[in-house]
Amino acid sequence: MWIRLRWIAIDPLLVVVLAFLAGVGQLGVGLFYFGLILVHELAHVLVAYRFGMRVARVELTPLGGRAYIPELNVVDPSAEISIALAGPLTNLILGVGPGLVVAALGVVPDRDLLVVWQQINLSLAFFNLLPGLPLDGGRILRALLTPRLGWIAATRTAAHLGEWWGLASTVAGAALIWRVGGVAGMSFVLTGIFLLVAARREGETGSFAFQLYVLERVRSSSVVPGRMREGRWLVAAGDESLQAVVHRFLPHRYNLVMVVDRSGRPRGWVAEGELFSLARRYGLGISLQDAVGRLRGRGIGHSSR
Repeated sequence: MWIRLRWIAIDPLLVVVLAFLAGVGQLGVGLFYFGLILVHELAHVLVAYRFGMRVARVELTPLGGRAYIPELNVVDPSAEISIALAGPLTNLILGVGPGLVVAALGVVPDRDLLVVWQQINLSLAFFNLLPGLPLDGGRILRALLTPRLGWIAATRTAAHLGEWWGLASTVAGAALIWRVGGVAGMSFVLTGIFLLVAARREGETGSFAFQLYVLERVRSSSVVPGRMREGRWLVAAGDESLQAVVHRFLPHRYNLVMVVDRSGRPRGWVAEGELFSLARRYGLGISLQDAVGRLRGRGIGHSSR
């Protein structure tokens, strides 16, 4: 059950953590940390708004925060990179900026406060840039891999890397606890477990999000999008299934598929609208060769000599 303040959702465990920090005299550090996490997430929100996306909520938990942006699941890679970079860049500016001002003025009002401020911001910036989902660095990596691998494969690759980061953090935390004990080792373990669970969930829900996109496109079977959009060619063997081909589609492009035989000779081509229309009628299990044949039988196929 979440504590809701309009579109900000707070995990009750976060309140418990803050109460514990208050009891050990570290409430100020805790408020600094979670306040800066909120600023980090709001940076994502502002850039998402600039791209015309809807933000459902911002979640704050003891292990971090998350801006829930439904459209971010299947989005133009350039937009995803901009949105993902917004949070770490904000923390980087907040971490470096005050130090530069202090250096220019030659006056340090409170050195301890400045050090804590810089440490929190810089740690948030660099941690979130690690290349693995669900971190911002993982979203950037997915966006960079999507044009080459397709959205589904890029999501799985970034999610697997996130699991490895989670495993590394858990092992490092366990080693710290074994050698020196203390809160630091436990924080590494908890962060690692969080990354492992969240990365696995990203991989699973990423596939689900793409399937929802496919179902929507199958239902509408719109050949011409409502606005001008760039096209993209794929080359696939005729025995590939429609499902395998659709998984390589880029959602923000209009996809066209050149069908080739085993020797690599072109046998025809189909547009995504035609494929989605066939998928609606026959399912995603039929082969491209069958798809082209059925289209030719209906007088709308595109053959290559």
